[in-house]
Amino acid sequence: MESGRLETSASLKLEGGRSWLRDIHDSSALLGAILAVVHPTLYAAGCQCLGLIQQDPELREMALNWSSPFNALQVIANRETPFHRDSKTRYTFYDLLATLGNYHLRVVEVPHHACRH
Repeated sequence: MESGRLETSASLKLEGGRSWLRDIHDSSALLGAILAVVHPTLYAAGCQCLGLIQQDPELREMALNWSSPFNALQVIANRETPFHRDSKTRYTFYDLLATLGNYHLRVVEVPHHACRH
């Protein structure tokens, strides 16, 4: 993205990525519905942004399959992640952590907030 233009990520340009995006369509929509309840203004802004992206001929096809008001998604599979802070976002914006699937002996721990589930 050296030109400064938005573009579809490399993984979503592949058929496997597009198939995965279709597979998570309903889950993404559900997470968007949660955002609509807990932060309606941010939800509306995300939807407005997605609508503008859908107007770009180069992004339209992918954007029409993106069912979430979030503009990014990160997958963490069966591992620990280093502590981090998204320093280029506003403190009023939400990150949403979701576990999908059937799990046994799972632990989600956020030590800084004394949270362990």
